[in-house]
Amino acid sequence: MGQRIESPTGAFEAAELIAGAVADGQRIEIIGGGSKRGYGGPAPGADLTLWTARLGGILHYDPQEMVLTAGAGEKLSAIDALLAEHNQMLGFEPPDFGAAFGGEAGETTLGGVLAANLSGPRRIASGAARDHFLGFEAVSGKGQIFKAGGKVFKNVTGFDLPKLMAGSWGTLALLTEVTVKVVPKPKTTTTVILRGASFQNATGAMTRAMGQPLAVSGAVMLPTLKGTQTAFRLEGFGPSVEVRAERLAAQLEPFGEVEVRDAAFSENFWRDIGRVAPLASEPGSLWRLSVPPATGLDVVRAVDGAAAWIADWAGGLVWVLAAPDATLDLPAIAAAVGGSALKVRGEVSEVSRQPAHAALSGLVRAAFDPHGVFASRAMVA
Repeated sequence: MGQRIESPTGAFEAAELIAGAVADGQRIEIIGGGSKRGYGGPAPGADLTLWTARLGGILHYDPQEMVLTAGAGEKLSAIDALLAEHNQMLGFEPPDFGAAFGGEAGETTLGGVLAANLSGPRRIASGAARDHFLGFEAVSGKGQIFKAGGKVFKNVTGFDLPKLMAGSWGTLALLTEVTVKVVPKPKTTTTVILRGASFQNATGAMTRAMGQPLAVSGAVMLPTLKGTQTAFRLEGFGPSVEVRAERLAAQLEPFGEVEVRDAAFSENFWRDIGRVAPLASEPGSLWRLSVPPATGLDVVRAVDGAAAWIADWAGGLVWVLAAPDATLDLPAIAAAVGGSALKVRGEVSEVSRQPAHAALSGLVRAAFDPHGVFASRAMVA
């Protein structure tokens, strides 16, 4: 962290600190729960760390309108507990990467996951974090407080700045207050698993399952000692889930052994997939490949046997754990199918970008942080 640590209690105090840093020619690093601090490599050296721990609290929550406003530093664990009391949840299923990046679980903040635009397995059904981000209050790199969006679903006037902030990783502004939409929790959840299938059969099963009108809310493939394990999540009202699970199991039977698991298993299983738990504790370089879903299984085929992997989002998100001496050219593998690869853990080098992308990012950063006060890593999500 920076040599000096400050934890502002509100936007005005944060604005004073940022303005002071600009005047003194200092650089600032923004830290929430610290669960993703190592994601994509360390940030450049900073003179001042702004810690959002005191920017917490539930500021507004209307279960009927399904809208919640909280301080950016509020922990997800507290928000999840409150929403659960009303049978609601955050639809984008934000993952907790604390353990994966050398920290502790349970420290993730709402502002942190929105600034990183990170979503869990439900991404294929409910969209990304940015799609649930309604509004915010923030302090720019000029030390100016500004707001955007609102506390209702349809409040689109001018630029949709919440979507710009989502994935900016603290390079544009310090979020102090955020508003998100919430969704009802499903009445029940079932996971249909295909075990021990060959890679070819597992690929065929994934293609068939995702081509059916079954409202799958999670689809992942993992390697096992006996082939593969392919899992599909079904959610909703009990009778509907039961019928869809029966139909999906019947569709998968030609490909191998099928098992249907209950809600308790499903909760733990999909939480671990979101956290990349099967790979998190293992040594090696962790890569995140974002590719068109139709090509994800081709990517897995290219790395299978040479590295451990998880293919989430029905193939659209491939996590690869490569040994230090691995010769896999993962950026080239991803680029060959129209995707991108980022080493998120290990010795990370600067992310290369297309000239047009780099120029546009530079213009956006110059507008929000003209003095370069935020010593954050490059935008990676």
